[in-house]
Amino acid sequence: MKRLLSFSSTLGRAVRMIASGTNTLHERNQTGQADSAGGTMHKSYLWEYRIDVPPYDKLMEVLEAFFCSYQRGDYSCENRERFKMQFRRGGWKKSLMGLGQLVPESLAKGRFDRWPVLVSVLVRPSPETYAITLRYQLFLPKSIPSLVTEVQSSVDQHIRCELQDLSAYLAECIGLGQPPAVSST
Repeated sequence: MKRLLSFSSTLGRAVRMIASGTNTLHERNQTGQADSAGGTMHKSYLWEYRIDVPPYDKLMEVLEAFFCSYQRGDYSCENRERFKMQFRRGGWKKSLMGLGQLVPESLAKGRFDRWPVLVSVLVRPSPETYAITLRYQLFLPKSIPSLVTEVQSSVDQHIRCELQDLSAYLAECIGLGQPPAVSST
């Protein structure tokens, strides 16, 4: 009887979480640091970068087009506001037997494009320059307790390669003579 009540209680909490749309994803403000994300997430790592471009009225459309059509990413736009977007890509699955929240599924060796990543894009416009802040948050499955330093730096290299492609794409779309610089924040 106790097991049945415990299972019933757990199932009830899961249904309430699904119904309320609770989100357990947390962001960090320190580059490359681990984060215990609570709830169904185990740990995440965050890398943050910045690209400055001249004012451009269709910048959000250009950023969305890049991520949604990027061949090595297979991103999907999860949220879009006036100056903010969030993209998801990689191996995610529903928790609680396919009914709950999305949780990281795996880290396929040699397939960074399939790792569970959220990319947050924030654009801060001003008359002189638009500051684009990009946050890459990698979520680890519960089976992987942490990333060794070498893997963290290889993730940074993969992200920088992707951001160099973004920089070249921005230069082409905006009409800049050379791609804007990508810097860590």
